[in-house]
Amino acid sequence: MLKLVCLRAEISLFKEYILELENACQILNAQPHEIKVLEFGMGWGFWSSLAKACNFNITGVELSRNRIEFAQKNGVRVIEDISQLADEKFDYIYSNQVFEHIPDPRETLQKLANLLSEDGVIHIQVPNGKGMEKELQGTAWKAQKDALHPLEHINCFSRKTLKILANQAGLSLLPPVYRPRLTGIKTLIGGFIRFLHDSRHSTQVYLTKVK
Repeated sequence: MLKLVCLRAEISLFKEYILELENACQILNAQPHEIKVLEFGMGWGFWSSLAKACNFNITGVELSRNRIEFAQKNGVRVIEDISQLADEKFDYIYSNQVFEHIPDPRETLQKLANLLSEDGVIHIQVPNGKGMEKELQGTAWKAQKDALHPLEHINCFSRKTLKILANQAGLSLLPPVYRPRLTGIKTLIGGFIRFLHDSRHSTQVYLTKVK
């Protein structure tokens, strides 16, 4: 089973992870070895394993015993409960496709905020539930793997609700930063259009403590 899961991780996934790790360095203005990272809800630990390979100081949080053992075999430090980290601080806390699953997002975010260093950043990604109310009113709606998925995705977020959630935990959204990749005029324009869209609607957010 573990081998099968590993084989299903495509190279495009790791390319995306590398860009995220590069972005972490740019946001914090630091090198990987200077950044203490916590991945909350790490799954099979592909992101954490890659972060470790890139020389980040990485700790993962996960509940599944199989997934914990898999990540530990790749040399990742893993714990099951963030209460074990009460005396530690992290510069970068990463949680991808997790908050839509948990029953207590506000309390969980507050716990993560308590683990954040003074100038640290929490990076959260969740499915985008903008406009879900309208979709649910239609007669053709069917449960699928999107922002709302009964019994699995029990929370539905928009950028606005993530901002409210952050404020309740003493956090604020960092303003998006446009970092163009000069690989052609079409790529440049497309990237800028995505930036404008994401700055208003994206449910990938970077949070920091309110100063």
